[in-house]
Amino acid sequence: MDKFKQKFLYNKASKISYNKVKVPTLIPTLNILKQCWKDGVTLPTIKGYQMVGNRVPESGQIYDHIMMGVEYSDESKQIIFNPALDINFTPGAHSCNPIGVIKRSEDSCSLLHYKFISLDYVIKNYRLLQKRLSDQNKACNFGCHYNQTIEQIKGYYEELIRLSRNVIDRG
Repeated sequence: MDKFKQKFLYNKASKISYNKVKVPTLIPTLNILKQCWKDGVTLPTIKGYQMVGNRVPESGQIYDHIMMGVEYSDESKQIIFNPALDINFTPGAHSCNPIGVIKRSEDSCSLLHYKFISLDYVIKNYRLLQKRLSDQNKACNFGCHYNQTIEQIKGYYEELIRLSRNVIDRG
């Protein structure tokens, strides 16, 4: 494998690993990426999940403790792409407008977002992030969800719990 292909796979695998995908899940993901490269795919399909738990883990890896989540298209961020593309992320990188040869994959890679690991955690995190919103973010209404009331946050959290399913295969 040439150095460009190695760099493509390494950079993308590192990002996947950083986003808390379990090692047994990472191996099939690497296989998907290798197949993508072989097939000329430039934008592997990403399936985002909002992960949800009832307490912050005290030790170990978060994915060993919190395995429940809800498929969530807003978190299907295009974190994996061929670097030959000009990706053109929109604010927040929730979507992009890539320029170049676009070919999507049939199989998807999972992107697990651990923001709702407990109700107390998310309330504290939202209040912290609310204080950090820049004037530009406020003017553009970016991060407006951080301004939700505790009742709104609790309602959303409870809905995530209700809709969640196991998304991590321990096999």
